[in-house]
Amino acid sequence: MKDLFEKIRSYNPKSDLSLVEKAYNFSSEKHKNQKRLSGEPYFTHPLAVAGILADLEQDNLTIAAALLHDL
Repeated sequence: MKDLFEKIRSYNPKSDLSLVEKAYNFSSEKHKNQKRLSGEPYFTHPLAVAGILADLEQDNLTIAAALLHDL
C-alpha cells in the first residue's frame, strides 16, 4: 500500500487517500485466501492494475475501482 500511496502523492500531494485505502483493505481481505496458478497471492493482480493507473496519474476513484475490479 505504501508504494501505491507514494505514487499517488507524487502527482497529487494533497490527495485524500481514504477511498483508495478502503478499497485496498477490502480487496486484500476478500482475496486473502486466493492464489494464482504461480502460487503467488491473487491480490498482486488488482494491486498491479492500480499501480499502472497511478503511473498514468489517474484520480483516486479510478484507482479504487482498479483495486475492486474483479470483486
